[in-house]
Amino acid sequence: MIKFRAPAHFVRVLALAAFLLASIQTASAAEEWKDCEMFNFTDRTVTQVYMCAADVDINEYGKNMLEGRSPLKNGDGIAVQYPAEHRYYNFRIVFDNGDFVDWTNFDCADMHRVTFFNDGDGYKIRAN
Repeated sequence: MIKFRAPAHFVRVLALAAFLLASIQTASAAEEWKDCEMFNFTDRTVTQVYMCAADVDINEYGKNMLEGRSPLKNGDGIAVQYPAEHRYYNFRIVFDNGDFVDWTNFDCADMHRVTFFNDGDGYKIRAN
C-alpha cells in the first residue's frame, strides 16, 4: 500500500485552483446572456415579441420575449435578456389585432436598446 501525504501548501494550491475554475465557469455562464431594453413606438399595442437566431425558423423556434408580461402599449419599454451566442437574429412583433411584422438577419452585436417604430412608410427596427 502506498501512502500519499500532501503538503499543506499543495492542498491550498489545489483549493485555489478549484475556486478559480468555478469562478471562470460562473463568469462564462454570465456572458451567455445580454441585457437589452425594448421599446414600442409603433403607434399600436404589441402583444408578442419573438426573437431567434437568424439561421432558424421563427415560426418554430422563436421565443416570446413578452411571455408572462403585459402588452407593450405605444411608448412602453421593457428590460429583457437574449442569448449572446449569435450576432444576427430574426424578430417578429405581433399587434393586438393579430397582424405581425418580421425582420430577418438583424445585427445584434452591440445591441443594448431595440426600438420598434413606425416612420410613416412602415414599421422599422433600430438598435443602439
